[in-house]
Amino acid sequence: SSESPVAIMYNDKSPLENHHAATLFQIISRQNLLAVLSRAQRGYARQLIIDMIAATDMATHGRTLEHLSQMAELPEYTSNNGPEGEAQHV
Repeated sequence: SSESPVAIMYNDKSPLENHHAATLFQIISRQNLLAVLSRAQRGYARQLIIDMIAATDMATHGRTLEHLSQMAELPEYTSNNGPEGEAQHV
């Protein structure tokens, strides 16, 4: 456990990733980049961004990789369609 100001601010839970997410959302807010989205879409975009940044934490990399490997073996993810037959967005 680090005693750096960033680690203390984020309670030692992925401090760099949390800092990166917070900084990104400050920029997004200042530039009003998500204004064209509905409230639900903004919430979805925010969670998606947080999840992607959190996935860069090497402390949780093993768990993330295992989860992705398990998902890749599920029938609904083995075709060109995403979950529930929805087309994947690339």
